[in-house]
Amino acid sequence: DNTSRVNVALAVALTLAVVYAALRVFNVAIRTYYQELREVRDPRAGYVGGLRKLVNIVVIVVAALIVTGQLGYEITPLLASLGIAGLAVALALQDSLSNFFSGFYLMLDQPIRPGDYIQLDSGQEGFVQEIGWRNTRIRPFDNNLVIVPNAKLADSVIINWHQPVPEMSVYVWCGVAYHSDLDE
Repeated sequence: DNTSRVNVALAVALTLAVVYAALRVFNVAIRTYYQELREVRDPRAGYVGGLRKLVNIVVIVVAALIVTGQLGYEITPLLASLGIAGLAVALALQDSLSNFFSGFYLMLDQPIRPGDYIQLDSGQEGFVQEIGWRNTRIRPFDNNLVIVPNAKLADSVIINWHQPVPEMSVYVWCGVAYHSDLDE
């Protein structure tokens, strides 16, 4: 009986040590990546902190479940409860989560960046001021602020006048009289 308790204690200690070491390595790597993004003023730097916290929470919850199972407790009802609670939270926060993941997509894929001049299929156009977790702020020429939820922005057709290069071609139609000197 004492041997099994020692084995359980060692298994729990090993699990906690591995999780702690993995979190330390992950957090050091994320901090280094965050510093590199800040040095080049990449707008994705704002998402790194939130992503780090989310991964830490998921790893800690999974580790807690593993340790609970190692201690001899039945975790199946707990997992079922967490699944039902997660479903309820996801349904309640459907719009917020949609905007969050759309903002995450916009930051990773970067079809638009702060400073770009864009035009949406709804007719709104202006300079992108900021891409946040929930919405994107666009400043048109009249200096107002248009706030577009990220889910709508990710679903709309966007003309980005600044990519791939900020310079653009403009077609100008002009006419020349038949009797004009072509050399001039």
